[in-house]
Amino acid sequence: MSDLGSSSRARFSKFQQDLIALIRADADSDDEGDYKDELTAILVGLVEAVRDNEASGDPQFQDMLATADSLVNEAVEFWYEKMSEDGAFPTFSNKDGTSPLLKVPTVEGQFSNELLYAASFFADLPGFDRARFKALAKGPTPWKRTPQPHALSTPCARFQNPVPQSPPADKEMAASVFQARCEVSSAAITSPVDLALSPNGKIMALSGMGGWKDRQPFVACYFPNQENDTSEDFMEKFSFSPDLTSFITGLMIDEDRKLIFTADASRVKSYLWREPDSDGSSRRRKKITRVHTLDCSEDYSGPMAMLGGGSRILRAGKNKIAVWDIDSLPTHGEDGKGVVGKRMNVENTWRDDPEKIEASSGCAPSRTVDIDVVEGLNIARWHQHPGSSNVMICGSEERQAGRAFCHSFDVEAGGKPVMRYLGHGDAVLSFSTSHLGDPNVFLTTCNDGLARLYDVRHALPALNIVVGDLSQSPIYSAVLAHPDGIPFIFVGESRGEKITVWDVRAQKLVYELATGNNSVKSMAWDHTSNSLYAATVCEYVDRTGRHHDYRMARIPKKTQPTAEVQDEHEDEGHEMSDGSETLVEDDTEDEDEEWEDDEAGSDEDPAGEYEEQSPEVCWPKKAYHSENYFGHVFDAGEHTLYKFAFKPNPNVEVLPAYGCATLNSNSYW
Repeated sequence: MSDLGSSSRARFSKFQQDLIALIRADADSDDEGDYKDELTAILVGLVEAVRDNEASGDPQFQDMLATADSLVNEAVEFWYEKMSEDGAFPTFSNKDGTSPLLKVPTVEGQFSNELLYAASFFADLPGFDRARFKALAKGPTPWKRTPQPHALSTPCARFQNPVPQSPPADKEMAASVFQARCEVSSAAITSPVDLALSPNGKIMALSGMGGWKDRQPFVACYFPNQENDTSEDFMEKFSFSPDLTSFITGLMIDEDRKLIFTADASRVKSYLWREPDSDGSSRRRKKITRVHTLDCSEDYSGPMAMLGGGSRILRAGKNKIAVWDIDSLPTHGEDGKGVVGKRMNVENTWRDDPEKIEASSGCAPSRTVDIDVVEGLNIARWHQHPGSSNVMICGSEERQAGRAFCHSFDVEAGGKPVMRYLGHGDAVLSFSTSHLGDPNVFLTTCNDGLARLYDVRHALPALNIVVGDLSQSPIYSAVLAHPDGIPFIFVGESRGEKITVWDVRAQKLVYELATGNNSVKSMAWDHTSNSLYAATVCEYVDRTGRHHDYRMARIPKKTQPTAEVQDEHEDEGHEMSDGSETLVEDDTEDEDEEWEDDEAGSDEDPAGEYEEQSPEVCWPKKAYHSENYFGHVFDAGEHTLYKFAFKPNPNVEVLPAYGCATLNSNSYW
């Protein structure tokens, strides 16, 4: 064994003993700050020993990794049991140069609209110095004072200052992403659950819950690249309500067989979709046919996957995977009305409309595969290995022991473990790989508020991205894209109500994309059209359709760019990568937005900087951003699907419309 291997083993043993002693010690101390620092220092030392041992080529590295994996999960459980009030689990796997931690840059003294709103509640307390607080509490710099790298950059993007170096001019697809040259279109959707895009971009499916109090499952199917698209303002689609018994938990597309798979806790059901008619008519597409029902009642309620070109359907369970040989299974017949398996009793279900539930119990699994995991561990999410389709990279369920496990298994080799991945401080919420990218790279998002980029051959992340302030703000979705072979990461934020776009090679944030004050639930990247799709949730509307916590919006008046402002940005180093002009708006005040009471002064505008206010044009009081944060001002006011179509020459006037929220909101019902 090399000296590095020996020293890393010794250090690992020491940190292992320190961690065990710390976890077993009395955790009732009032000095939580010191305790947090001590725990973090131990974990940093532990994973550094793992990193060095892996580099040494130690033949017993996998044993050390397995021990480290268990120790980290034990520390995570202890943290959330004893220290949950201290926020999310501290980061511990990052290392400058090897595994950097990227953050959204902040400016001292600038606060989000959300924090300024929260601070307004202190204004009436005795002794509160309103004048001093108002002088100190500033919002971010208005969008019109930020750089734009291209004349066709969308006003839905807010760029960093200065803008990082753009890709070469001959990389048109990458440059259009880097410079946010895109058309942004949108459509209202049901409360979203998941978004699935077929490999070649032929069809995209969005699962969600709608109807009375979001109790009815729905699937909306879109044809993103349909040449004969006859829709006026968004993609053509058809929608249907899967005849499941409860909440829709799984969604999958088999593009070759034209099957859409949906799942609830006890069954999987597939439906046949049809190609569009040659004349662009949507008549045939609106009718789908039920094909399969799979029985998952033996506790196979986890995620789904396809192997063998769709010939085998997998669904994860507790320590096992169920496998169905789809081509040999009975179907519901040509008309989709036959019964598969026994007839179920559908009266005692979660749904309010049991008459719409198809009663087949379904086919039992063709076989099962045991997987070598911690006893009782549920696989909550998984993704096929970017280079080996028979290997699944798995994340465990939230709120259970072992929540931070991230393992890969070879399902064709009897569930044999392949690799363990360290670094997560909570449950993995999503995975992403790129069709055109490195076959050894995958991306995760986590309940601890970080996205992490891994090389499948190494246990620790190559890159860590943190959004927000780590106050337990989960990231539900992030996608890895490689336009023109150049890697980008799109991170969807929940609390931050936006999408951040990162240049992987430069390891920098490039810009933020507006989502109309909506939280990002699920995203998909279409490499065939250079487009990003984002399913988002409006947190300011309840399940009956009533809006809450709104105020009248303060919409900045639009002005033309001035030569003075243009010259100022060029002097500050905002030189355009292609010589185009920067689109900015005139701002004679050149001041950041000041804090003001929630309602007081909201109708005052002595400088005439805002449009006339109306109770029909509203803004959430608790929105993370104020109205001047992005160049295009809009509030979605409902769950929304966005399409960001990146093009060399987009129509920048394609923008989302202002939403439907008013001060006198009524129920949809």
